[in-house]
Amino acid sequence: MTATDSRRIEISLPHLDGATAATLLDLCGQLQVVLWRVCGDEIEAYWAATDPAQPIEAPSPGRRR
Repeated sequence: MTATDSRRIEISLPHLDGATAATLLDLCGQLQVVLWRVCGDEIEAYWAATDPAQPIEAPSPGRRR
């Protein structure tokens, strides 16, 4: 996304202490490693075949933008 892009991802989190935040960050890192190992070739093929301006995911039915 560019700085002028109006699309944003916003996640509302409750207050987290340092240990909880560190655990969640570690979990996300481990998930990323596993996804790249298991699906990395498919992810790269998808990205190579996708127009850069195309959204990664279609909006869910019933969800308005």
